[in-house]
Amino acid sequence: MNRIACVLSLSCVLLISGFTAIERIQYDDSKRPPTTSLDVYKDGKVPDRKYKEIAELMMPGHREDELLRQKQLIAEAKRMGGNGLIFSSAMTGGGNIFGAAGCVFKGKVIVYE
Repeated sequence: MNRIACVLSLSCVLLISGFTAIERIQYDDSKRPPTTSLDVYKDGKVPDRKYKEIAELMMPGHREDELLRQKQLIAEAKRMGGNGLIFSSAMTGGGNIFGAAGCVFKGKVIVYE
């Protein structure tokens, strides 16, 4: 198989499998050890104690991907050493040819002070 055909095949497989990279905006460059658990906040809820935002994570997807995307964001927040993750999502469009509405899933990675 020549190089171009190999690249095209790999691109199609990634597109079909739904591979999506997590985009990160880093607010704090401190190195922290990974955590094994973290607190999850949804529906506009925030921690009742002082915290600091260390990063914001974003992933595109479809509404039906919400649980999968949340698990992926939680795993990334743990790798970063976060104590919590504040979720939000936003609709980005009216859908695609399969009828699924586009979303951007976001989570603010926090550490308690």
